[in-house]
Amino acid sequence: MVDMSGSENLSGGWGGAGGYSQGSAGGDDASVNLGNDGEAAPDPYRRYEALCGEGECVPGPQEACSVGGDDDGEDDGGAEGLPAAACQLVPGDDGHATPACGATGPFAAGEPCGSAADCAPGLGCVATGEMAGTCRQYCCGHVEDCSVGTHCAPQPMQENRQIQIPVCIPATGCNLLSNDCGAEQTCAIVRADGSTSCIPRGAGQVGDECPCDDGFVCSMLTNSCKKLCRLGESATDCGQMAQCQGGSMGFPAGFGICVGGNY
Repeated sequence: MVDMSGSENLSGGWGGAGGYSQGSAGGDDASVNLGNDGEAAPDPYRRYEALCGEGECVPGPQEACSVGGDDDGEDDGGAEGLPAAACQLVPGDDGHATPACGATGPFAAGEPCGSAADCAPGLGCVATGEMAGTCRQYCCGHVEDCSVGTHCAPQPMQENRQIQIPVCIPATGCNLLSNDCGAEQTCAIVRADGSTSCIPRGAGQVGDECPCDDGFVCSMLTNSCKKLCRLGESATDCGQMAQCQGGSMGFPAGFGICVGGNY
């Protein structure tokens, strides 16, 4: 958040469309700051929880299913040693994803699938081609729970491609403020460690709500877009009346945001 001296706390960051920066890393608390009306604002690091719906369990690495077994309550496991059940997202009658306990499969993250039942526990099946889908780790809770080299983003469910579910997808790596990404995409910061990836570009520019246009970064504190810039290139990237401020965690070396002037 910009103060009267023109500085902004940007420690921590990850990307939605247009990239993200935040003053704190978020946590288990569902609210981290107060909105203009004094009400608790949602934790942006748990921003995809609603896409996972409400049901008998919560999809993720920690199994939340009471799996079937013998009368003594012991779980005998499934075929070939697989768990009998795991929490998965399935298409709901209301056109949204619903969590439910279901049979699991043998396929790991990155391997092909036709439904979540083909994937190992903690994984869903998302559409990645005309026919088969791909198993991906769910990120229904804290988005930074994704494995290194991946980031959390909504993707179409293989079972119903009209439904978006949050999963960990590979971070492609790209150069900020470059033309690395294709049409209708932008290079954005997608993890708190400064990882970058090509993602769909938004329309937001300075002060607009996220998602952001190419060349901008989304502040999690305000859900508004800031101008991305290269350190030492203030005049070129920010104009004569502003400066490029860096030195914050969550940004790749050599980058910051424009402060002062019209920023």
